[in-house]
Amino acid sequence: MEYKFSNYNILTKHNGKNMVFNSRTLSVAELEDYEYELFSDNLINKIIE
Repeated sequence: MEYKFSNYNILTKHNGKNMVFNSRTLSVAELEDYEYELFSDNLINKIIE
């Protein structure tokens, strides 16, 4: 999976699942725990570089 941080991403947990909503594209995706942690800790950009 390709990762890219966006200021349009909103992270949330819903019904015990990790979710990301992109307010620009109106997309929703379910994330694994490690993916959610990368996004929530803003570490995703450090991994991509």
